[in-house]
Amino acid sequence: MFHRIFRSKSLNLSKIKFGRKDKERRHQSLEYTTLSKAEFRWQHRSGLVDVDDDVDDSGGGDTELDEVTFRCPCDVTFLAPHVFVVADSEAHKLDVFDLTRDEGRQHCGTIASGHVWPNAVATYANDGGKILLTDRRDRTVKIYDVERAEMLASWGSPWPDEDVPYWPHGITMTSRKEVIVTETSSHSVHVYSKGGRLQHTFGKRGNLLEEFCLPFFCSVDHADRILVSDNLNYSVKVFTSKGRQVAFMGVGSHANPCPGKKLACPYGVCCDLGGQVLVCDYERDKIVEYDLANVDYQKELTNRAASGDGVFAICRKSADLTIPEFTREVANVQSGCSSPCGLAVGPCGTMVYTEYSRGGHAAVKAYTLYAMGTQV
Repeated sequence: MFHRIFRSKSLNLSKIKFGRKDKERRHQSLEYTTLSKAEFRWQHRSGLVDVDDDVDDSGGGDTELDEVTFRCPCDVTFLAPHVFVVADSEAHKLDVFDLTRDEGRQHCGTIASGHVWPNAVATYANDGGKILLTDRRDRTVKIYDVERAEMLASWGSPWPDEDVPYWPHGITMTSRKEVIVTETSSHSVHVYSKGGRLQHTFGKRGNLLEEFCLPFFCSVDHADRILVSDNLNYSVKVFTSKGRQVAFMGVGSHANPCPGKKLACPYGVCCDLGGQVLVCDYERDKIVEYDLANVDYQKELTNRAASGDGVFAICRKSADLTIPEFTREVANVQSGCSSPCGLAVGPCGTMVYTEYSRGGHAAVKAYTLYAMGTQV
């Protein structure tokens, strides 16, 4: 039934508790590092990517590398500190990798080959052995048990009328096991119970701050706030699970008015262990970082709204809205980043992101994002 059943001899996924307990840990002294060319070459030699550019593979001895080919790796999620799943939309499969294995043998297996057409993938809260995905072929949400390579549940449109379009894309889950799905036909966000019952929706098509124009990927931070990449509004917006907007980023600020600090085409989005927001800017070949926790621009918003300054004028009544500070480019062309799509940061401090372009480039890359500090 499935192409290959995933069995890990070194890791029992069914015993991993990967959820709220891990989220509540505080990490001190997160030392951020710059992505290096050496890491880029190692990643190609590791067998995790389909090599399509001129990279020196010498020095690997006679190690037999995994033959892993990607066509459109659209998203990635962590199951455990060093175990992650890559969703490949055009190859119709889910690939599982374990970075603790010997170089060249990190690929653990493929599940659901030929049975899925994934748009996005997420980890099931408090259960590292399960994942959720949106399937664009039959326009459904699916839940898989990765260890058993078995589909546990599936649901489609909440409306019985077949004439109502339904195109789920991004997906994530809160610690309370609410399933969050971005729905691109209605330009809204749907909140489901873990059993697939629609609880409520928020957002509609438009260019105001509380509206969307092609909501693409989504994730949650450590406070269960929902991060949505609003693709054609060139921004990332943050909401409570009830749909109240609390922040937005990507349209510049007083501290960083330069257009280069703005988003051109936001795709994948996630929150790292230190509370920073990472965003894939697909068209600019960058992954950028924003500080969601520490900067409140309400005073600046009020001043600029009063002067009628562009997009800020629509913030006039948003008394508690924040614009997070742009902090840095985590990855760019100089570090080997090209058309980043989906990304995730694991509890081990490793960032994994996928790349895909219409020219045929497809890759998955992993970097050490920061050194872990003392846990309290």
